[in-house]
Amino acid sequence: VDADWDVSSIDERGAIIEEATAEPAVAAPVVVVEEDAATRKKRHNAPRRMAKLEDLIAEADAAIAAVDDDMVAAGADVGKAVDLQKRRDALQADLDGLWAEYDELDALLAVAA
Repeated sequence: VDADWDVSSIDERGAIIEEATAEPAVAAPVVVVEEDAATRKKRHNAPRRMAKLEDLIAEADAAIAAVDDDMVAAGADVGKAVDLQKRRDALQADLDGLWAEYDELDALLAVAA
């Protein structure tokens, strides 16, 4: 029996069921990042180093605060204030380096996660 339409292609609402053309699902390519031994070691040691950096940062902040207190105590003694400012600048440079290393390790762990 030839029919103009096939009953199996109509759903319960009377709408025509379109057969989806099944295209093979293409999986997203897996990207394997090869890291060198130094980067792998740095990532592995990052949590411990970051904990150590946190302690060093706290010590540097305390040292800067002490220099600031000494600068206030120096009052009008310009020579002493200049020396203390040089010391503070050196401590601030060290602190900036510690923060830079901390941020680098934090970014390295974020990429690995």
